[in-house]
Amino acid sequence: MVKSIWQASNDEYMLQPLTDEIIKKAEELFNVTLPNSYIAILKQQNGGQPICNAHPSPVPTVWGETFVIVEHIKGIGAGNGILENDYYIKEWELPEGLILFNGDGHTWLAFDYRNATSEPPIVYVDVDLEQIIQIADSFEEFLKKLYLENEEFDFEGMEVKVYSKQDLEKFIQEDNVDELIRAIPDRVMKRISEAANVTPIRFHDIRHTHASVLISEGVDIVKVQTRLGHSKPSITLEHYAHMMPNQDDEVADIFHNALQKSR
Repeated sequence: MVKSIWQASNDEYMLQPLTDEIIKKAEELFNVTLPNSYIAILKQQNGGQPICNAHPSPVPTVWGETFVIVEHIKGIGAGNGILENDYYIKEWELPEGLILFNGDGHTWLAFDYRNATSEPPIVYVDVDLEQIIQIADSFEEFLKKLYLENEEFDFEGMEVKVYSKQDLEKFIQEDNVDELIRAIPDRVMKRISEAANVTPIRFHDIRHTHASVLISEGVDIVKVQTRLGHSKPSITLEHYAHMMPNQDDEVADIFHNALQKSR
């Protein structure tokens, strides 16, 4: 029996138990054979949070210099499963042939079926930098290399790389566009943070902070969706629903007032 990789907790990515019928439906939809190792772990639990939450990366990522965080692995199904893949491919303008099993819109982990119909390599996708980097030759290898990263990834704890003027000149001379995209906004953010005497954060984090504050203060989700440029409110809800204030009391009051008016 395959050793379980899953945390013993119920979360939004845990779907209904896997069946042969849903496996067949997925493989017919994508016209591929899903990895045996992927099917094996989903038969234990159809998606969720893995115990080991990190995987080595050959390139720097938004999480760190040498790794990527694996917050969840999608199961097979609708909603938070891989059957919604085509929608996200179109929404984020990603290449056909990728099946996304982890991600938040700006970064993804995916099965790369662009040049395969079975046992695909695993890739890390950075939408903002337009990068697709292979991190494992197969899903089985991906599982074997997962490990537990204990660092908490909040704004105060996240390391911010400092770029010097010499770094920028070097990137320009080397025509290193990817590093320039990383360096220029973060260098500006460092100066702003120092002037304001606050903890530095990445330029990219401003977007998340902006959305989180608006939602936690009760701003209508459709208005937040418009500001972020998401095509549907459901995308905004998927990423920021946990920030929404508890509205049980407000709903109860509305119901109570309606009953009072009907008397």
